[in-house]
Amino acid sequence: METSRRQSNELLGQLLNTEEVATLLGVSVMTVRRLKDNRIVPHYKVGRSVRFSRFEIETYVRSGRVGSVNEYEYGSTTKAR
Repeated sequence: METSRRQSNELLGQLLNTEEVATLLGVSVMTVRRLKDNRIVPHYKVGRSVRFSRFEIETYVRSGRVGSVNEYEYGSTTKAR
């Protein structure tokens, strides 16, 4: 019983509410709600509340990364000389 409670607390510690995601991303709460409603970011329903996995939000942000011109021209992230 204690192990499952600890595992549950660890999972909940990694879940963020809408306001926390907005702060993390530097966007409005309305933008986070739009991302959720359009199923652009994964989310979890916990009763009547909505929660987001911090890991999944960070993965979403990384997936939108656009490479620099140097990366495309020279195939690396180092500065061209």
